[in-house]
Amino acid sequence: MVPKGPSVSCSATSPPSPPCVITAEPCLHPPAGPVSGVDCDEFIRRSFEVQGLSRDVAQLLLHSWRKSTLQQYRPYLSRWVSVCLRREIDPFLPPLSFLLDFLLCEFQRVPVRSYSTMNTIRSAVSAIARIGGQPAGQHPLVIRFMRAVFQERPAFSHCQCTWDPELVLNYLKSLGPDERLSLIQLCRKLTALMLLVSGQRGQVLSFLDIRNMSVLDSMIVFCIGDLLKTSRPGCHISELCFEKYFADQLICVYTTIVNYLERTKDSRGSITGLLLTTKPPIKVASQDTLRRWVREVMGAVGIDLNNFSPHSTRSAASSKAALRLPLSSILSSVGWSRESTFAKFYGRPISKKELFAQAVLAEDGSPP
Repeated sequence: MVPKGPSVSCSATSPPSPPCVITAEPCLHPPAGPVSGVDCDEFIRRSFEVQGLSRDVAQLLLHSWRKSTLQQYRPYLSRWVSVCLRREIDPFLPPLSFLLDFLLCEFQRVPVRSYSTMNTIRSAVSAIARIGGQPAGQHPLVIRFMRAVFQERPAFSHCQCTWDPELVLNYLKSLGPDERLSLIQLCRKLTALMLLVSGQRGQVLSFLDIRNMSVLDSMIVFCIGDLLKTSRPGCHISELCFEKYFADQLICVYTTIVNYLERTKDSRGSITGLLLTTKPPIKVASQDTLRRWVREVMGAVGIDLNNFSPHSTRSAASSKAALRLPLSSILSSVGWSRESTFAKFYGRPISKKELFAQAVLAEDGSPP
C-alpha cells in the first residue's frame, strides 16, 4: 500500500476563507522565528541556500526580482509559508498533492480569485518551492491545474480596441495657447502630450530630470539612467527625444516643455525633476499624480475610464503610429524587443464605432 501524502479539505461554501485540514509531515527545513511574522525575503534567501548556495550569493539573487514583483508576491508567499509551517510541511520541498490542495483552497476563496491572481500565487510559491528538481509552478500537473483555472474563470482583455489619440489632441488644441492655461491645465496637457508622442509609460516621465536635458534647435533630449520596467540586459531606453511639431504649435510638445519650464522656474528652487506638483509643498510629481492628470484629460474628452486606464495612452499612440510607420520603427522608439509584445498587449484597432452611426443617420449625398 502506498502511504498517503498530506491532504487538504476545502469548503467552497463558507464565505470567508475555506478551512484547510492538513495532516502533518516532518519539516525538512524547520524555520526560525514565529510564524505570525513571516519574513518572505528571508525565506527566498533560504530557498537558495537549500540548493547549496552561499548566503552571499543568495542575497545577490534576491535582487533579481524587482521591488514591485516582491511586493506583489509577499502576501501570497507569507500565506504559503504560514500554512506549511503550521502543518509541519517543508515550504521549500513540498509534496505535489499538498501544493495542489493549497492552490485549490486559494482558488475557492471568497471573493473569488481571478486567473491572473492565481497565476501570481503560483509564481510566488515557485519563488521558493521546488518539486522534482524544478520550480514548483513548472510541474506538469500544476500547469494543467492552471489550465483548469482558466477554463473555469477565463481572463480576456477588457477591450479589443483602443481609443483614437485624435480625441485628446483635439481637446488639447481647444484649450488654446499655453499662456492662457492655468498651471494644472498646463501640467495635464504636457503629461498627456509627452505620453502620446513618446508611447512611454508614466514611470519614464517620473524619471525625467532637467540636469539630463539638452535643448536643441529642433528637439529636446532627456538622457535616462534609471532602471525602467522595460529595462533588461542589452535593452534600455537611454534617451527620450521630443521634436518640434511645426504643423501646429498648440500640440507641439517641444513648445509646451519650454513654456512649462518658464512657468515653473520660480517655484522649482533646487528641484531638478521635470514634472512638479502644483500645490505646496512643491516636489517631483509621483507616478500616481501623473496618472491622475492623464485620467482627467481622458475623462474630459469622454473616453470610457471603466475600460481604459491612463496606461492605455501607450496602446493608443503605438496603434495609431502603426498605421503610418513600419513596426520596426515603433519597436525601437517605444522600447520593445519583440513584435509579439506589441501584437499581444498594445496593438489594437482604433475605435471608430461612432462613424458607423453617423453614416447611418446621415442624409443621402451628405458627408457622414
